[in-house]
Amino acid sequence: MALSGWHWPDGYVCVSCARRGVRRRGRCPGCGVNRPLPGVSAGGEPACAGCAGITTSFVCAGCGEEGELWFAHTCLRCSLRRRAGEVMADATGEVPAVLVPVHEAVAAMVDAWAGLIWLQSTAVRERLAALATGAVPVSHEGLDRLPSGPGREYLRELLMAHRVLPARDKYLLAFERWTATRLASVDDDADRRLIRLYLRWRHQRELTARADAGPLAAGTVATARRRVNAGIRLLTWLRARGRTLEECTRADLDRWYACRSNPHAADDFLTWAIRHRHCPRLQLPPRKKASLTRGSQAERARLLARLLTDETVDLDLRVAGCLVLVLAQPPTRIVTLTVERIAVRDEEVWIRLGRHPLPLPA
Repeated sequence: MALSGWHWPDGYVCVSCARRGVRRRGRCPGCGVNRPLPGVSAGGEPACAGCAGITTSFVCAGCGEEGELWFAHTCLRCSLRRRAGEVMADATGEVPAVLVPVHEAVAAMVDAWAGLIWLQSTAVRERLAALATGAVPVSHEGLDRLPSGPGREYLRELLMAHRVLPARDKYLLAFERWTATRLASVDDDADRRLIRLYLRWRHQRELTARADAGPLAAGTVATARRRVNAGIRLLTWLRARGRTLEECTRADLDRWYACRSNPHAADDFLTWAIRHRHCPRLQLPPRKKASLTRGSQAERARLLARLLTDETVDLDLRVAGCLVLVLAQPPTRIVTLTVERIAVRDEEVWIRLGRHPLPLPA
């Protein structure tokens, strides 16, 4: 559809209007066939190209289906297949066998237009071409050589989904990439070697084992990164005081816990270092537990009275509040309660929170 438009029985029609018309489908009032209805019948109703006297063909040169055309008189689906083949072609002009599953998956996308838009991206074409021509190996290590970004990770997941690459946990892969960058940021060689050991034997091994058992959670990896960062901060702080971790004293630890805003973040690193003799056997101060805030009995009675009578508060919130105040139930348990756990016996309301039902106070 390289022309700027056509002359139909109704006059000149631009490409955009022609495409808009051919997207309209239904049963033609003239021939009775369910097909695209780009034209208008003598009675003013939408009609197919033949019944409307339109000489322009909307039949795909590739699959023979009638509909909207795109590249070289082919439909969106055939155009997507052709475009994907061009982008993923190797030096011989063919899609390499290793990328055939991805090519077929892209060509079969439910929304062909979305696939064409995706392939319009210069970054997407460059990544696919690098894999197809062999400039970048089709492997996780090869993908790591491509410019970073969400597009690269989407391509990785696409390759894993179609078994071109072995399945790896995306959070574990992200953690491995982060470790390389983070280690490079540590200036002192001795500190870098120590953090590398901590990463490999404390976190990398544990995260790999957990990923083998099931998908990792983002919070799990975030905790590992937080502990590593805390260990690096501790080592840097000790260096500024003229000490290494092997020379750390009780006075140094006391100072660390006294002056830092979140000193316990380094507890995991220190515990590991002490266990593996990278640090003297020092006793870490216990983490203080936050005490529960308890209101007075009068305040509790006032809140309970409001929940029982104040109809401006949503009923579900009033019921939940009463369960908190009367039965000390946490909200996480309250949200799991179902109607089947409530029963009325002899004008008494019973609720089952555990194995056995309990009567609610009047």
